[in-house]
Amino acid sequence: MKSLFIVMDSLNRHYLPCYGPSWLKTPNLDRLAARSIVFDNHYAGSLPCMPARREMMTGRHSFLETPWGPIEPWDVCLPPLLRGDAAGERTAGDRAAGDRAVGAKPVYTHMITDHYHYFHAGGEGYHTLFDSWEFERGQEGDVWRPVVDAPPIPETRGKGAARGAYWRNRSMMDPQDDLSYPTPRCFERAIEFVDLNADAENWHLHLEVFDPHEPFDCPDRYRELYDDDWDRYLYSWPDYAPLDPKLDDAEAVAHIRKSYAGTLSMADHWLGKLLDRFDELGLWEDTQVILTTDHGHLLGEHGYWAKNYMFDYNELAHIPLMIARPGVAPGRCAALTQTIDLMPTLLDTFGVDV
Repeated sequence: MKSLFIVMDSLNRHYLPCYGPSWLKTPNLDRLAARSIVFDNHYAGSLPCMPARREMMTGRHSFLETPWGPIEPWDVCLPPLLRGDAAGERTAGDRAAGDRAVGAKPVYTHMITDHYHYFHAGGEGYHTLFDSWEFERGQEGDVWRPVVDAPPIPETRGKGAARGAYWRNRSMMDPQDDLSYPTPRCFERAIEFVDLNADAENWHLHLEVFDPHEPFDCPDRYRELYDDDWDRYLYSWPDYAPLDPKLDDAEAVAHIRKSYAGTLSMADHWLGKLLDRFDELGLWEDTQVILTTDHGHLLGEHGYWAKNYMFDYNELAHIPLMIARPGVAPGRCAALTQTIDLMPTLLDTFGVDV
């Protein structure tokens, strides 16, 4: 058995056509949903980003112990268990030949991500759990591009206005070139992985893309899908705050929603390239695919932008989940599920009993 686990950050359930009427263009998410069990009552447990990921790795509620934080020394985690470490604690470099989990066959684990919080203080210990990992640079405030003379900043509003690293990264992005953006490069790395390992057995690919997380930057062709004629100033990264009644009028809200949609359509397009490769290589016959998110993102609903400081409305906590599993017919599942259910599901996929 093989496994592909996809996390698309800030993926709003209520914007997806597979969950109801939507004006967004996501043909490849629709395509994956059509061959999956689509879960109608799946909820985040801990949020935002790192607490949700700790739940994915440990199968335990993170909010009961810590807020945003690293993998803790006592955490029993998915990649070591798949690899065969019965304690679920060792990093790839520390693993031993013995001490296998009951019923386990060693599973090779690989992470591809552009989520730079893994590499900041407070997000340590996640990527080193895997046998190997790749990090695509340049999202949000990732301190990456060494541009000594700060690029000019256009008239702008929102969180990005004072973030020098963001503007340095953005200055190197070509709005005509998908691969100058991190999310397409993550999908390209995933395609390379499945090309290289299509005939291998027992692997788990953990693929994360930061988009459609803000800032809502993408090549022009994806913006053009949504006929956005906003021209007041650059506005792609709203503050985590209530809508400003003087500035966030209906036109501004529509612009941000269309910007989110363009970023999601970019991610969807590159998801399609990966699904195409699954078709070409016949990977659906022996590979389980799970796609989900960490949380939603308010785009003006309830009078708010973003997350974290308001009530956990359904738009934030009621999240998408779809699972395509060999031999299991597609359909809908009404059962209540949570982020903590993902880790034991993956253990079950590979017959690991702990």
